[in-house]
Amino acid sequence: MGITRQQTPPAFPSAGQYLHRKSGAYRDAVCRKMAAYHRHIQLGLIAQGLIQILSATQPKLVWRSFGSWIRTIRPGLAPSEQVVAVALRNTLPEFLATVAKTSILVKFIQDRLDLSRTEGTGLAA
Repeated sequence: MGITRQQTPPAFPSAGQYLHRKSGAYRDAVCRKMAAYHRHIQLGLIAQGLIQILSATQPKLVWRSFGSWIRTIRPGLAPSEQVVAVALRNTLPEFLATVAKTSILVKFIQDRLDLSRTEGTGLAA
């Protein structure tokens, strides 16, 4: 009795599709899905770029807003992207409380806050 190799399914089973053989609605759905992937990646890159700009231009403000412990804060070097992200997360409740309630951004964020989740509970105070 020989050992048989079990075939593994491809990592992306739909990668070998022939879209020209699919219906128009299916092709449109694939195009919407790809566009959503592209938007998601583009927004992530924009957010990362904004974090890098804050790190390079406002290091003192970032460190003041960090509110946590880190072993080494080297003067003269910009804070890391993670430090900036933590500082932004820490200042979000203050931002939402102090900015005018008529601000479109504040209204957008408040409409989408889920106060039942962990990050939402700190914002409710």
